Parts: sequence; structure tokens; C-alpha cells
Amino acid sequence: MSIEAIAKSLTDALNANTAALPAPTAAPAAAAPAKQPARRTRTRAKKNEPAKASKDQLLEKFGHYLKTPSTREEQQRAGITIHPIIDKFGVTKVSEIPEDSHAEAMALLEPLQAAFDEGGIEAAEAVELFPDEGGDDAGLL
Repeated sequence: MSIEAIAKSLTDALNANTAALPAPTAAPAAAAPAKQPARRTRTRAKKNEPAKASKDQLLEKFGHYLKTPSTREEQQRAGITIHPIIDKFGVTKVSEIPEDSHAEAMALLEPLQAAFDEGGIEAAEAVELFPDEGGDDAGLL
């Protein structure tokens, strides 16, 4: 039997079955649109706004930086390098940084950590977190 003969017999059987079906009496009513499940929305931080960071994340990141140096002297020097960050937020300890500033504080720590990872405590000490922008009257111009 050839393919054409098989296709013709299948088409004939399909047509016969279709003819045997009862004719619809009325057109089906337009179905109401199915309810779509509510979309889950995520609260995303704006591109320029850093994501919120918890106090635990803040303390972990600063703790890691402060404990990375191998000697006690280097650890003390690392502690000095974070003073500009602490001073920026007007506090005396990392744990006192306001919650809404945790992400910013961690972002400020990143260049220190990267410099330390590359060149040790001397490199971290050379990082200028807040470079001088031209003196006291620079903002007046």
C-alpha cells in the first residue's frame, strides 16, 4: 500500500467520523476570560539606590575586612582605614551605622577590601575614600 493510499483512507475515515457527529444546536456562548493568577511583584531597588542590607551583613563584611590581616598590628591599621566611613555616618562604631545606610557603608568598604586583597594593608591605607575636592571653598564655585 502506498503512502497516498494510506493518507486517502485516513482522510476518508476522518471525514466519516466528522459527519457522524451531531450538529451543534447553538453557538457556544463566549466564555468569560479566565482569571489570571495575580502576578507576584517584587520590590526592586532603583538602579541608583542600593539594596537594603541587614545589620548582620554589615557586621560580617566589616568583620571580615578587619580580621583579614594576619598580624595584630595590621588589624589595628585596618581598623584605622575604616574611620572615614564611620565618621561619615557620625557614629563611633560600625554597629551604630543607621540601617538605611548599611548598603552605602558596605559599598564604601569595597575599595578598601579590594586594595587590601591586591596589595596588603599598605594598599588599603593608600585608598582615598573621600578625596579632597579642592579645599573649603570648592563647593562655593
